[in-house]
Amino acid sequence: MGPPKDSDSPGRRGTTLRDGVVPHSIPREKPLQKAPDSKPAESLRYFRSYRIMKQFPATGGEADIWLIQKERQYFILKQYRLGIEPKIDVLDQVSHISLRNPKNLIKIIDYGFDDDSERWFEILEYARYGSLRELVDKQSINNATFKIIIEEIAFGLDALHKNNVLHLDLKPSNILIREIRPLNLILTDFGISTLLDSELSRHITSTKGTPMYWAPEQLGNVVGRESDYWALGVIALEITQKKHPFEGLNHNLILSTLASRGIILSEQINPDRLILLKGLLTRNPKKRWGKREVSLWLSGKRNIPVFYEEEHINRMGITKPYEFHEENYVSLNDLMYAFIGDPVSWEDAKRHIGRGYLLRWLESTEQYNKAVTISKYIEEYPDEDERLLFIAAELNRDIPFTLFGKVVDITNIVWFLGRALNREQDDQEEKILSMLFSGDLEEIYAKFIDITKQEIKSVFFTRLFTWIKENPRGTNERKRLFQYAKILHEREIAGIPTEWSAKSVISVLSIYNYFIRLSAMSDAEECKRDMVIAAKHALSAQVVEPDLLVALASGFEELQQPASGKTLLKKAYDLDIRVLTLFFNKRKGVSRFRFYSALTREYEKNVFSISSDPWNETIGFWKEKFVHYFGNEQYFLCLSISERIIEMDKASPQGWAMRGVSLLKLKRSHEGGFCLSQKLVQKSQDPLLSWLLGEYLEETGNLQEAEQKYNDVPFVHMAQPLVQISLARIYYKQKRFWEAIDICDKVLLAHPGYAVSLYYKGESLYALGKISEAHVCYDEACRKNPDYLPGCIKSAKTLMKMGDYDKADRGVDSILAKDEMNYDALRMRAFILLKKGRKTEAISYIKKILQIRSDDEWGQKMFSLYGSAEKQI
Repeated sequence: MGPPKDSDSPGRRGTTLRDGVVPHSIPREKPLQKAPDSKPAESLRYFRSYRIMKQFPATGGEADIWLIQKERQYFILKQYRLGIEPKIDVLDQVSHISLRNPKNLIKIIDYGFDDDSERWFEILEYARYGSLRELVDKQSINNATFKIIIEEIAFGLDALHKNNVLHLDLKPSNILIREIRPLNLILTDFGISTLLDSELSRHITSTKGTPMYWAPEQLGNVVGRESDYWALGVIALEITQKKHPFEGLNHNLILSTLASRGIILSEQINPDRLILLKGLLTRNPKKRWGKREVSLWLSGKRNIPVFYEEEHINRMGITKPYEFHEENYVSLNDLMYAFIGDPVSWEDAKRHIGRGYLLRWLESTEQYNKAVTISKYIEEYPDEDERLLFIAAELNRDIPFTLFGKVVDITNIVWFLGRALNREQDDQEEKILSMLFSGDLEEIYAKFIDITKQEIKSVFFTRLFTWIKENPRGTNERKRLFQYAKILHEREIAGIPTEWSAKSVISVLSIYNYFIRLSAMSDAEECKRDMVIAAKHALSAQVVEPDLLVALASGFEELQQPASGKTLLKKAYDLDIRVLTLFFNKRKGVSRFRFYSALTREYEKNVFSISSDPWNETIGFWKEKFVHYFGNEQYFLCLSISERIIEMDKASPQGWAMRGVSLLKLKRSHEGGFCLSQKLVQKSQDPLLSWLLGEYLEETGNLQEAEQKYNDVPFVHMAQPLVQISLARIYYKQKRFWEAIDICDKVLLAHPGYAVSLYYKGESLYALGKISEAHVCYDEACRKNPDYLPGCIKSAKTLMKMGDYDKADRGVDSILAKDEMNYDALRMRAFILLKKGRKTEAISYIKKILQIRSDDEWGQKMFSLYGSAEKQI
């Protein structure tokens, strides 16, 4: 499959994930547009050593916000208006925290008072992906992303709170996106933040910030860590409902609502999110969730105490608690969880209902409607187990389907069947399995679903009932159902198609094949339909992970639908340059996805080996690193650097040329040629491009044109002295040895001890028959840069040429210590050992040579001559 025909120009490539949802791009050609009153005076073209680029629209009255630049890196300047002084103690603390724990807090580069403008200022990192507000407004947030958002904000708050800083103005516009893939959120705007004293909360003179995110206690000018977690709850609710709960209300009505009843949550909200929202939006700050509870929720735990219902019940006048197992309950939700929580509680709960305890409590607390409902269930269902389940479901529609104190879902059915096959099941599990095969469980479950309306949870469970009805009964029915349920459970874990990750897609492909083997054709077809849904969603999504697109493309190839796969790959290519490699590779299906995953891992490993914070480095930084690593012939690192530059600027001719030349050096000529054939590469007059095109021309054998390109690069340029070295290399190839030596000498004059220059000077001297002089150059190159193996290899070879095998052998030792499978070093070692008559040892090295190059003629010849010596031993 070739590269997309309509994608020959990087300028037409799609927005990458790292570009963000609302990219804050920096114009490169056009002058920056400014508001009529934002043009800086001549004295304000620069702020200190920073160049002022443009002014952002001010969202508040306390400061002006500017985009500034220094050393090719962008920052934000926040200039407080005259007479406004920020809280220096807070800025000082946050600055120190962000240095120690930078992941979820904005980096404060500098702050203080500027004498020239007579204004206080902050210089902050520039988050070019915008804010959480823009992300939430532009797209729906699935459950996986929702949890990441909550986790990122919670970690940021925890970093502040551990250092006794309260944010107090947490809202989506004050949460910036440092990185999209993976999502990295940072808290910013500490203008009204305060330091917490030794107590857990403190009184403040007045409440500032945004009332829509105030906690109820802030109305009384009392703040604590809990106030920030209330704001987190409001943000979580806003994301869930796609609107703010106080939208459309005026200031006074918001304050009145906070003071009187707080935020009322709809029971129609996703039950998983509802638990979090109730925990965070509990009006009593002492019972509100904090970092510990949020962390437990993120880890998957759901039996975390929630006191939201308690205060709402108290407002209804319910003061008499219900006692069950030595615990007092005022919330029916919590009581129902306690009733069904385990087999012992289940049996006791049946007695409480049968003896009328629950009914009388409801009547005494004036909950008459609920009392009437329970009376109906008691009359209608004589079976105590069914009665308990239905009453619990009526009073708490979030409970899981439970019988005899055991949750009954796919996960537990698999567990029960596995235990039954090993004859380890208990009485409750055996009852559940018997009801499953008799059909009674299906009837009870249907009624449970009718009460709770938990349709989403019922899909995979009901397939078990269908399987049992469609398959013949027999002695191995439990074993076959166990195998089917295991696969069905894995499918349930994969989730709904619109929320799939790449891992989910690969898992579903495996599940599809299992269903085929089990002859569960309807389930297999359902997997295919889900793949189509996932693909349509991914293709229409504004932001999508490229690995998901590649996984889906691989999946459709496995399903013999290559046309769909091509469409997905084309979109993936618009998002990630590494996808281009897949068009030049013969792998198909899942092996294609695994290959892409390996490319991505290699890329991330490489950029992190170069910088501890690669996503915040500038293009200038990466260009300098490319030149450095290219000079050291570390072409895999060069390839990753070029890909990072293309990620940052898809229309960068330098990035494409760097990638093309790196690929050529790695012997991936077709893909390299495609990168270098881009029009923007060919048309550019940049000296850096001249050097790179010279490398391309030299690599393809056009030495005269390459020489011209090298000569177009100024002697003073960031690519020097590599360009001069390339010129010397061409002269060497053209047997213009003295000209090559002359260039190398000039380079060494400017860069004493430069290993590559010493190497090519040695090459030219060697070609002229000046072996000892060549060895001096090679040896010095090896000593100056021991990691530059070409110099060390040629140093050892010249020693062998001069007959000094012992010294050459020591040189070979140093090479093998760095690269134990280096072909040249292995061959020299084998030759030296044969020269000394140590044939058996030599054979071990010859074997290694043949492992590397099975068609090596010298190795084959030596093995045929001396391989018998090993057999004789």
